[in-house]
Amino acid sequence: MYELSKVRLYSVGPSGARYEDVIIDLSGAGDPVPDQQLQLGRPELRRPSPASILFLENGGGKSVLIKLIFSVMLPGRRHVVGTSNTKVLENFVGRHDVAHVVLEWMHTRTGRLLLTGKVSDWRGRSPQSGEENLVDLWYSLRPNDLVNIATLPFADDGHNLVASDFRSRLDDLADEDPVLDLEWADKHARWSAWLVKLGLDSELFRFQRAMNAGEGEAADAFTFATDEAFVDFLLKSVLPADELGDLAESIAVHARTLATRADLELESTFVTDAIAHLEPLDQQRSVTEQAVGEAAGAVSDLDGLVARLVARVDHENGLLEHREKHIEEVAEGVAAAESARNRAVGIHAALDHHTARLRRDAAHAEQQAAADAKGKAEHVVHSWAATPALLDLEKSSGLAAALREVVGQRQDAARVALSARDARSRELARALLSTADRADTEASQEESELAEVRRTTEDAEQTWQAAVQETAQANVLAAHLQERIAGVDAEVAQAVRASLITSPATLAEDSASLAESVRADMAAITETELLLETRRAEVDEAKAGLAQAREARIAAQSHYAGAQAELRRAEDATEVLAREPRLVELLDTADVLLEYDADTLLDQLAHAQSDIDAQRTEMKVGNAADEPALLVWQADPEALLSPHQEVIRIRDLLDSEGIACGTGWDYLADRTDETIRADLVRRLPHLAGGVLVNKPEHLARAREIIDTCDSHPTGTVFVATTRSFDVVVDAQIDLAIPATAGFVAPPNAGLFDHTAAQAEYARIAERYAIRKARLAELDALYSVDRALAARLAEWRRMFPPGTLGGLAESVATAEAAVQKAAADVDDHERALEHAIVARDGVQSALSSKCRALNTLKERSRQLAELASRGREAEGWRRDAVQARDQAVASEQRAARLLGMVNLLRRDIEDRQRRADGQRALAERIREEARDLPTGTTVDSRDPIPAEPVAVLRAVLGQAQRVYEKAEVGDDQLKELTQAENRAKDALQLWEKTPAEVRDTARVLLASTNGADGAARAAAIGHADNALRAAAHRHTRAAEETTRLDERLRQLPRPAVALSQPDQPRDVAHGEQLTAAAVTAAADAKAEHEERIAQLAVARKDAERARATVESFKTIIDMHRAARDDQFPAEATGVEPFPGDAGLAGDQYRDHQRAAVKKQKAAAEAQRGLDALAERLRQFAAETRFARLTVPIRTLISEVAISALAGYAAEWVRQLRPRLRSLSDDLAQVDRHRTIILERLTAIVDSALRKLRAAQRLSKLPEGLGEWTGLEFLHIGGTPVEGELLAHQLGGVLDDAVERYIATEKRDGLGVVQRAVRAAVPKGFKVTMLKPDAVLRAERVRISAVRDVFSGGQHLTAAIILYCTLAALRANDLGKTRRHHSGVLFLDNPIGRASATYLLDLQRGVAAALGVQLIYTTGLYEEEALAGFPLIVRLRNDADLRAGRKYLSVDERIMPYLEGLASPDDTGVVTPTRILIPERRRGDTY
Repeated sequence: MYELSKVRLYSVGPSGARYEDVIIDLSGAGDPVPDQQLQLGRPELRRPSPASILFLENGGGKSVLIKLIFSVMLPGRRHVVGTSNTKVLENFVGRHDVAHVVLEWMHTRTGRLLLTGKVSDWRGRSPQSGEENLVDLWYSLRPNDLVNIATLPFADDGHNLVASDFRSRLDDLADEDPVLDLEWADKHARWSAWLVKLGLDSELFRFQRAMNAGEGEAADAFTFATDEAFVDFLLKSVLPADELGDLAESIAVHARTLATRADLELESTFVTDAIAHLEPLDQQRSVTEQAVGEAAGAVSDLDGLVARLVARVDHENGLLEHREKHIEEVAEGVAAAESARNRAVGIHAALDHHTARLRRDAAHAEQQAAADAKGKAEHVVHSWAATPALLDLEKSSGLAAALREVVGQRQDAARVALSARDARSRELARALLSTADRADTEASQEESELAEVRRTTEDAEQTWQAAVQETAQANVLAAHLQERIAGVDAEVAQAVRASLITSPATLAEDSASLAESVRADMAAITETELLLETRRAEVDEAKAGLAQAREARIAAQSHYAGAQAELRRAEDATEVLAREPRLVELLDTADVLLEYDADTLLDQLAHAQSDIDAQRTEMKVGNAADEPALLVWQADPEALLSPHQEVIRIRDLLDSEGIACGTGWDYLADRTDETIRADLVRRLPHLAGGVLVNKPEHLARAREIIDTCDSHPTGTVFVATTRSFDVVVDAQIDLAIPATAGFVAPPNAGLFDHTAAQAEYARIAERYAIRKARLAELDALYSVDRALAARLAEWRRMFPPGTLGGLAESVATAEAAVQKAAADVDDHERALEHAIVARDGVQSALSSKCRALNTLKERSRQLAELASRGREAEGWRRDAVQARDQAVASEQRAARLLGMVNLLRRDIEDRQRRADGQRALAERIREEARDLPTGTTVDSRDPIPAEPVAVLRAVLGQAQRVYEKAEVGDDQLKELTQAENRAKDALQLWEKTPAEVRDTARVLLASTNGADGAARAAAIGHADNALRAAAHRHTRAAEETTRLDERLRQLPRPAVALSQPDQPRDVAHGEQLTAAAVTAAADAKAEHEERIAQLAVARKDAERARATVESFKTIIDMHRAARDDQFPAEATGVEPFPGDAGLAGDQYRDHQRAAVKKQKAAAEAQRGLDALAERLRQFAAETRFARLTVPIRTLISEVAISALAGYAAEWVRQLRPRLRSLSDDLAQVDRHRTIILERLTAIVDSALRKLRAAQRLSKLPEGLGEWTGLEFLHIGGTPVEGELLAHQLGGVLDDAVERYIATEKRDGLGVVQRAVRAAVPKGFKVTMLKPDAVLRAERVRISAVRDVFSGGQHLTAAIILYCTLAALRANDLGKTRRHHSGVLFLDNPIGRASATYLLDLQRGVAAALGVQLIYTTGLYEEEALAGFPLIVRLRNDADLRAGRKYLSVDERIMPYLEGLASPDDTGVVTPTRILIPERRRGDTY
């Protein structure tokens, strides 16, 4: 709410940095005050500077300034900034000093000013008398125009006022103008509390003190080793101390009660777990009894199964005939499948031969096409070879014609030569441009064809790659199949060497034979197993008998122990109850026999309770009668005794209607003469006890009001006026009742006499206290009698008359039963030993057979698997042959495609070279046309010359030479003759060339490729390449034709003739039909093999059916043998068994085991019962219950284990009431605990909200690049909720209770900090943004800040954290809407963080969170300080004098320096205020 506006320091400071009378002005440099009332003629109020610099050279007194300012806001010599020395402030106050430090604050919204100051001086004006003699006084006031920071009365006539005189002056000013609101404080705590009331958070200065422990070391105050340490610091800083104190107080008050919770929970746990053990024990007893009766049905189930097996044997014998017929039908199917397989193989061979012939024919056609292409390429090469001769002919002929024309027109030689040259030049230019256009056209055509060829090449490459991939896949598949085949062959060979089979051919037969041996051995083992089951059943039966005998013995022992325990319990309960003193008192005898006296005692207890209840009622009625008077006197100790209630009701009724009245007793109480009062009471009792109206004229209206009232008094109430007493007294009328007729009972003087009323109050209070004490005694006696009556009634209910004698007889009977049960156990143990010997013999024989069978089974399994893999290997062989054939075909196809791709690639290269050559030719020709003689103009409409360009070029050269000669002479004629001879020779040479070559040469020379020498050379190269490619293609075609001819000769002649529709149309169609034929042949072969397998299966099924019948017969014979041939041989009307022999054997064994299993179940149930009893015994003996004194726990340990089950139900019935009692006690304890937990939960929730608020408040303002809108501080953590949170906090509370009981120390903050950590079990992750020049959004763990951040970054982060903390405290104090969070002083932070972006970040965050920054510095860095709107430069003249040797002082500074006094080891500080213009501040941001 407040910002620091000014600081005044007066007569304070050490000798080297004295502040004689300095005002540091920070005002007017901020924004306008928003809620100010603008007044005419007064300037607009502006807030203090939001960020200020106090500049002073190092050693000039900056630290002294900070210490002095802090001494006002953080009182106490132990709180001096930057030191722990408590005597530092003494050095700042000289012997004759009266030191003043005054801070002026401005309200951020209203602009109202507040002064807070401190005055210090020495008692006796002597600092040597001890630090306790330095007197400090703090004060605050609201300044006005007369009393403000500049006009405070520090001195009078040039002499400083001592502290007491200064206080007197201010007190006088405050008396004259109370608006000053002057307050003084001489105690630290009182001053700190007053600062809080003023709206100044002095606690923030504690953090600033830590931040200013050293110059630039503010970051150390916000350095944390762990994230949890920061969270603890933040919570310590913002949690209200009163809440923490209340929490600690609650824990201390209820600690003893909560400490008993563990014992109650332990007993409750024991009772609960004991019930949980006893109930299953009682249930298991019922289960054991039921298990014995379930074994009888097993034998009947076994007989029914064997009867169904007999029916199945009859049914199988009838099915054998149908199986034989099925075998014949399957054999016919095998023959048909073999015929279909042979035909499919023949069709495949015919298709393969026909496709090979088609491939051969296609290869021949390809060879012929390659030969034709080769011939055409040779013709082009020969034609290009003839072009030089044609070119020579054209040149010589053209030259001769030109010379003839010149010579014939020699008279105009020069003109004619020039005209001829120009004409030739135009012809050549027209021919060149035409040739260039044709070259461009041919290049475009070549490029268009090139794109198509490239697409064809890409398609061919993809097809070739697919063929190569198919070849690789086929080869891999063939190799893989061959490897698997080799593996199977190796396994078969190994089996032969291991003598598992005779040879590879007999693998299937040997496997079947070995399987049959396994089945025979299994049948023998089954018979032995049945015998073993019989022996085991005998053993189990003996065990069951022994278990039953032992159970009977245990039951007898249990019953005996139970009877003894019951008798002891009854005797103990009777003895404990009979020793009660109250019962002895009621019977008036020392010998109480409850068996006979119980009913009498119950009657006497009832009468006693009735008497007590009557006395209690009487006392409560008396207390109720006295309570109204007591309540009146408690409210008003000077009150009179209240009159009758009816009188009060009439008075209140009249008073509510506006009639002033009072009771007669009130009127008498105003009379001071006791004699007159007594006389009036004697003579006019009806007036004294009635209601008196103040005005007589209101009497009639009072009557009407009372008459119209719904309720009337139940007694006589006299209503009169206050004058009635006076009238009667004056008339000397005596209305008193004559003594002979009666008398008026004297009223209580307390009705009208205050002294008597006080005495009456004392008597009533004493009487009330006596009754209350007596009532408490009666309540206690009543509770004791009621509890004793309940215990006596419960005893009688548990032990009716005759019960104790019956219990003694039960003990004797149970003892005899125990002896008899022990003899039965001995007999059953001997029978069990004989049964075990017989069972072990059979089991040993069975083990030997089983080991042999396992070996045989393993061999049979290996052979079966090997036979299966052998059958699979045949299919693998067929697949491998097909894969190899497919690989060969794919490889050939890939080779053809590769050759095609190579040809296409060369064609692409040739076409690209031709296109590039045509483009280059066009460019050269156009360049040549531009270089023709000046004046040559060409019209595109001119005809194109028929002569080749080369000829025109040569003719133009000749014309140019002719023109240069300008006249014809002998040389010219000689030249003409030579030209004609050369033309003749060239014509003869040209005519020797074949006519078709001459024609093609003329066409080639006239084309764009013949335009110049380079084009012709390129065309000749292209022709040579084309010839070589055609020759290569022809060679490969010939080789392919030869290979296919040879493969066709190798193929056998087909045995099957294909019809015309079935013959392939081409090679692709043939390959498709061949692949289909391969599949068909494989399918036919598989069908044939499947038919063979079906035949084998049918035969095996028949053999298996016979074996099944034999197996069923074996089981039947075995059962009959076990039953001594008493089982019937036929089963009529019985459904046959549906399963196989194995299932029959399994079910037979299962049914046979069922009876044994049921007997085992009974024995197991008994063992389970014994185990539960043993667990109950072990549970009761656990060490964690050692300190419990529960009677049932003792009984569980004493009663025999066998007898525990019999007592289970009874003990459960006894434990349940105790469990309810424990639940009630725990509920009461838990209520206290819940209340504390709720408070702790609320505080933890508030703490977590504060952490989230701290993160939210650290949101960065606009203008910070990527940081805009980000949260500088991020506190991550996942708090638990619900029951888990309650459990976590419960553990913290229990730990706090233990700590308090152990140490008697109250630590509310520690409890909350541990609770917050428990609420976030995964811990906190606290990160902050790393300040850098580009403000990247990079976060760093707060525990790693010291290691990662630079010094300036660390300091900036500490400042932002402080601003967040200040804003959070302001948020808790309800100041966030006012957007101000106090002031931050830092001593020389710029020395560590002078980078502009760091300072901008500090100012931006501080402005956003409402923190006023005040920095001190001794470094004048213009770039760093330019962003601060206000700089206050402090100069220390001692520093200036010392620096005079090194500074170049200008003229304006020198006079001041020369005017200084001589150095005397003291200094004077003077301020200079620099206000930066608003526009400059705006530029900085």
